[in-house]
Amino acid sequence: MNPQQAYDELVQRSQEIFTIHSIESLTSWDQQVNMPPKGVTHRARMMAYLAQLGHQKSTDPRIGELLAAAEGATWPIGQAANLREWRRDYDQATRLPEALVTHRAGLITRANAIWQAARASSDFRAFAPILGEIVALCRDEADCLGWQAERYDALLDRFEPDLTTAQCDAWFAELRGAVAPLLQRIAAAARQKPLSRGNLSPQSTAGIGPGGHRGPRLRLSGRTPGCVYPSLHHRPLLARRAPDHALQRQRSLPGVDGHDP
Repeated sequence: MNPQQAYDELVQRSQEIFTIHSIESLTSWDQQVNMPPKGVTHRARMMAYLAQLGHQKSTDPRIGELLAAAEGATWPIGQAANLREWRRDYDQATRLPEALVTHRAGLITRANAIWQAARASSDFRAFAPILGEIVALCRDEADCLGWQAERYDALLDRFEPDLTTAQCDAWFAELRGAVAPLLQRIAAAARQKPLSRGNLSPQSTAGIGPGGHRGPRLRLSGRTPGCVYPSLHHRPLLARRAPDHALQRQRSLPGVDGHDP
């Protein structure tokens, strides 16, 4: 098999894996918006199955063989980036046991339902036991992935590659010095003149976004208050339309997800 053939098969397999993850995202969103409370047990089984299927596809030894065949060639920047991300995903996925991945998906689904009920009644004790299970599972996940200075580094790396807890601590320490005085000034000003609150309805934003499968493309003239953007982002949720969240969580590598960049 030559490198191009290996790359083409990797594209096909990646599209299949991304499709599974997209179904996971949409199913998770549906739990937040449409699912009846008594559906959580079945939904947890659904999420566990999807996670298991995605993990099996992601850890197929064939992917390792294809990566080895393709990585020896010289590629344009786009394909090289795809190969780098595929290698990263494959190496991380193969460190995680299938049982852990499956159990985590079902646990988080059940925990979310418990959290919603506990939050409504301000009852942290109701949520604490399953939260403890999640923390223990995250520790096991970090140990499987491997870490050096801090266990959380392994989990943080999955969302922000190469970012460490030490770097975050330094950034937050710097921000604290600037933000704390600002918050004090805001609080003092609010006591003198209460902040006004408004409502940005779906109808008032009907002419803006979404402009593509990666979320809203805003074309606004002048200086738009920053508070408008979250409202636009969540407008599909208010209008009970397809969720931007589920779409934006899809990985969108050129030539991989079936869409133009």
